[in-house]
Amino acid sequence: MMRLPDTIETLRRLVAFDTVSSNSNVELIDWVANRLDDLGVRVFVQHGPEPGKANLFATVGPADLPGLMLSGHSDVVPVTGQDWSSDPFVLTERDGRLHGRGSADMKGFIACCLETLPRLAAAGLRTPVHLALSYDEETDMGGMRQLAAHLAAAPVRPAACIIGEPTMMQVVVANKGAAIYRCRIRGFSVHSSLRDRGVSAVEIGAEVVAFISALQRRLSAGLRHDGFEFPHTSVHAGMIRGGTAHNITARDCEVLFGAPCRGVRRLGRRPDPGALRTGAAAGDARGVPECGIAIDEVVDARRSTSAATCTSRARSCRCAATAPHRVSFGTEAGILQGGVQTVVCGPGDIQVAISPTNTSRSRSSGTASISSTASRAGCSAATFPGLSRRPAHDGRRPLSGGNTEHEPGGAARGPRRAPADRLRAAACARSTAPGRSRSRLRGVDWSLLRRFVVLLGASGSSKSTLLNILRLDVPTSGELNWRDHDLARADERELTRFRREHVGFVFQFYNLIASLTARENVALVTDLAQAPMRPEVALELVGLGARMDHFPAQLSGGEQQRVAIARAIAKRPDVLLCDEPTGALDYPTGKVVLDVIARINLELGTTAIVITHNAAIAGMADRVLRLADGRLVSDERNASRLNASELSW
Repeated sequence: MMRLPDTIETLRRLVAFDTVSSNSNVELIDWVANRLDDLGVRVFVQHGPEPGKANLFATVGPADLPGLMLSGHSDVVPVTGQDWSSDPFVLTERDGRLHGRGSADMKGFIACCLETLPRLAAAGLRTPVHLALSYDEETDMGGMRQLAAHLAAAPVRPAACIIGEPTMMQVVVANKGAAIYRCRIRGFSVHSSLRDRGVSAVEIGAEVVAFISALQRRLSAGLRHDGFEFPHTSVHAGMIRGGTAHNITARDCEVLFGAPCRGVRRLGRRPDPGALRTGAAAGDARGVPECGIAIDEVVDARRSTSAATCTSRARSCRCAATAPHRVSFGTEAGILQGGVQTVVCGPGDIQVAISPTNTSRSRSSGTASISSTASRAGCSAATFPGLSRRPAHDGRRPLSGGNTEHEPGGAARGPRRAPADRLRAAACARSTAPGRSRSRLRGVDWSLLRRFVVLLGASGSSKSTLLNILRLDVPTSGELNWRDHDLARADERELTRFRREHVGFVFQFYNLIASLTARENVALVTDLAQAPMRPEVALELVGLGARMDHFPAQLSGGEQQRVAIARAIAKRPDVLLCDEPTGALDYPTGKVVLDVIARINLELGTTAIVITHNAAIAGMADRVLRLADGRLVSDERNASRLNASELSW
């Protein structure tokens, strides 16, 4: 049985991650992935279409059976404008309650799951238990939509799911859907002293809000379903913003409103958003042609069903319920229910989920209940039909496909970078030392974008000087830009941030710490980076998954260089600088290292710049820059790139 203090400590770590939906959740996902990887659990990380967003899917037990999925969202609602008596991202215990953003919704559930999984991993489950963590549930539920699409295409997917929303451990078999709309109002700006000539978008927005409020009153007098805490169809204006000054009629206003009633059959149709156009008295915008109202759908989260099969499953879970419940708030259950039988059950109370008093009871029964349910699901097929039924393979791709970052026993890969990563040097020069007139680098111009670049030149041609300008030095004249940042005129703080966040460097002689293992050498970087790969992922990427616990003295020269490359790429650099990476290696080993660098460029979208005396390597590059006496004397582009195996020297 797990210990409650351990669960509280895990919750403390989870709350400390600021995963407000507008922020990245990758740091939390990587922390969980590392923790599960240490248990030998199969972990799948699915990156979202936007940087900084990721889902996680982990499996304990046999991978070829459907099993039970425990699902939670990793994001939380904002704290801005709320009156917290303590740091919302520091878990604080007061009066037997744990205060912190997300402690109730729903990091408390995730903590219980994480403390349950070690016991399940050691139990030799006959039926698998899965853990799913999604992103952006609090905004558009995009994370679960992406993960659900991936599961739907997999040959094996979970047969059933428990979503851990805060229900006070009562099993919920139905929730209302949520359709969210954005109403955009365009007015006409004039000085307020001439307001009869203008149209205030804010005033029209206020009338839209009044219309929504009146609509709710009419709905509340209509159909009802007493199974829900709020038994009526509901509409709600949650946000309104617009205007520029008190003495200017507002040109723009935006109203965000929800209609969490979609799909609840007995409550009738959802409100027609088109009615807002005619319902707002000022909707004709006083005849000014530039004015108008547009309504866009932001989210359509389907309801979850209350069918008899759900009720039967809920009773068999025996989490804490004597009878199944229904809730008025939206969940991710409707997204999954097309192919995965789903109920909702988790610790915490929705009434405090978004308030500054966001709390979980420190003596909650949630840990024991989740552990008990998962254990029964893992050891028996009785709870949900189909848990242990091995599906026929239909040729669809396995779960390990797609844009995974790491799959134990498989390949590792990362997302391609956006094509805005441009490095540009213009008339870039560097003197030998202050006060000396001779220049080592003379007016170099280049612009690089996600390329594999080879810098060729004889000794003394200033190849290393050019590379060091990108790593440590700054030019004494000229321009050096990364994206929109002027590096030539940046202060030391800005340069340090650029080097730490954007640049990886591979040395000719490895520079590994002899007393640390390969894994620990890479971890020196990942401990400092903002959103790094796990050391294990980086080492898998360079083909050293089986050697990560060896010391440098136990590795060959080529393996040590690959550790150095793993260390350089672990922080996900935009630019990888390699100074003679094959200079100390024999011919076959050098080709292995070059192949790794080429794959980093192609698979991660990293701009790779390689300095070398070896002209044969130029065949691998997109561009070949030749330096002589500190000047760029040629800039060649290869029509096609050779593989490392095709090189000879």
